[in-house]
Amino acid sequence: MKSIVICASIASLLAATANAADITWQTPVTISGTSDVNVQGTLYGSWAPGDDYQGTSPQNYTVNGVAFNTYGTSGVDFGISGSGINMDRYNGFANPNTGDSIYNNLLQVAVFNWNSGSSDMIVSWDNLVVGHTYLVQAWLNDGRSGQSGTSTFTGGANTSAAVAIGNGVPGQYIIGTFVADSGSQSFTMSPGIMLNLLQVRDISPTPNVTWGTPTAISGPSDVLTNGTYFGSWAPGNQDAANNGSSGLMVNGTKFVASSDLPNFFTVGFNNNYNGYNNPNTSDANYNDLLQTATYEGFGDGRPVSLSWTGMAPGHTYQIEIWANDGRGNGRTESFTGGVNTSATLDFGDAPGAYITGTFVADSAGRQIISLSGVGSPNGDYPQVNIVQVRDVTVLPNITWQAPTAISGPSDVLTNGAYFASWAPYNQDSANNGSSGLVVNGTKFVAFNDFPDFFTIGFNNGYNGYNNPNTSDANYNDLLQTATYEGNGDGRPVALNWGGMTTGHTYQIQIWANDGRGNGRTESFTGGANTSATLDFGDAPGQYIVGTFVAGTSGLGSVSFSGVGSPNGDYPQLNIVQVRDLTPQPQFTAISVNGTTLNVSATNGSNGGQYVLLSTTDLTKPLNQWTPILTNNLDGGGNLNLSTNILNPAVGHQFFMLKQ
Repeated sequence: MKSIVICASIASLLAATANAADITWQTPVTISGTSDVNVQGTLYGSWAPGDDYQGTSPQNYTVNGVAFNTYGTSGVDFGISGSGINMDRYNGFANPNTGDSIYNNLLQVAVFNWNSGSSDMIVSWDNLVVGHTYLVQAWLNDGRSGQSGTSTFTGGANTSAAVAIGNGVPGQYIIGTFVADSGSQSFTMSPGIMLNLLQVRDISPTPNVTWGTPTAISGPSDVLTNGTYFGSWAPGNQDAANNGSSGLMVNGTKFVASSDLPNFFTVGFNNNYNGYNNPNTSDANYNDLLQTATYEGFGDGRPVSLSWTGMAPGHTYQIEIWANDGRGNGRTESFTGGVNTSATLDFGDAPGAYITGTFVADSAGRQIISLSGVGSPNGDYPQVNIVQVRDVTVLPNITWQAPTAISGPSDVLTNGAYFASWAPYNQDSANNGSSGLVVNGTKFVAFNDFPDFFTIGFNNGYNGYNNPNTSDANYNDLLQTATYEGNGDGRPVALNWGGMTTGHTYQIQIWANDGRGNGRTESFTGGANTSATLDFGDAPGQYIVGTFVAGTSGLGSVSFSGVGSPNGDYPQLNIVQVRDLTPQPQFTAISVNGTTLNVSATNGSNGGQYVLLSTTDLTKPLNQWTPILTNNLDGGGNLNLSTNILNPAVGHQFFMLKQ
């Protein structure tokens, strides 16, 4: 390598400083070999600043499977800023002699600050996903004699130990981790001396995908329709783009050019092409979609992935990915979700193939799918033509009643036991906290009390809907405020919750009131059942009631649709309550005859086991009560018990039935 100073301007490296999440720093480590390069999670972005002198277009140099980009990964917007800095680049730093020529080459080049004695360097990047956990790794290597400099790294409130640039020995690298609290992140190097390499990795745990076997494309029935549509992507397809949010339909499923997957983000895809082989299925739209794709065009093994968020924790999702080149080049790729990698899919030979995977969304509601063409004939060029995600959670089928016009507080049902409610955006309810606003003895809370509550699609609130002028001020107040989907483009809208008891019967009651005469309507789907259309645009608005039996997951979900609504598809919800209608176990008779205790009870589990517990001290916790006997209720959940267990010498005895 020639030892020359490159005196070109580095103005393009400057970037605005961003507020930074706290970075937890590890101990600096001396550069030694390619295993230095961390490979946890998924590469988000890399940068080999200073190496751009090697060409006017971005180059990638791969070490330990990580491709370092000379101009920084596209879309990540790496930059350096700082008051008083004077940046330059140099390619004559000491060779660390790691045994890997590419690693050595990268570490002999860096950007540096002529004013390091008096200024700090702020390194920044953006387009992060809020809530994701990231790892950042930075390298400093001068390594020439007489170079005793060190820099500390500060991210948020945390500052690292000093990182040495190397005084006659290899320099050091440092690793930090952080949880993104905004789309941007930065760290400050004090003093700002130099930077050789940088990588950022997304190490957020993501659900493990169970992959099916790749299947050859054959016809529109390839497109699965089980469960509920969640989102899709038809990258680069102009016909889908021309149809906007309606996309192109295949087997009743839309594929949209601008993905409607929440917070959709890709890494590595950098080219589109619309001339792939026509698979000649029976469906023109399907053929159209499969002749267009996005792909990674450098073929150098750089990370390629797609990610999204917004899924309901605990729900089961299905992803279906299509890849079709079909021109006989034999290209292949595999897909990784969590720790599971699929079998190899052949998309280079006609007619291309698709693959299906399923996973359970975790508490973060996000997923990352990585693509790899390693080992592919004719180059590592991962490709996606279309993709869809569906919510295939087995959810209770809700039996819907007919929608009913709002009339007065007696609309609010009180049968069974209160389970939870929601009064979105209602300030008066919010002011009352957990007490909410009470109508007909039932509270409606702004900060919902549903377990594991999660919504999809609701993105606006409004508090000026028509007053239905019932006899109850709280009811009127609640019905003038709502949440709604404001884009009107048919995107999925749903509310989800958990925590219900398996086998119990529940009742859901939903109110929608706009009442300003716009005629808007919506319907509701729970499980396989969709309600009749509810008119909420005309006064006085309506409510609807449904009942269902909770399954083993204890999850519930209702999807909203305004398809066909006059004046736009804007699903809306003013208030909702869920009640447990299952009769509660209760004693029907208790008597004592000498030493015999006689007990009758009802509403237990049919044929279920019970335990009779006893104590003489009511202050004892339940786990310290003494079991007296165990038996089973009859087939109707009833109990008639006579047992000789009373002790006349004991002043007080207390008993409890436990199921």
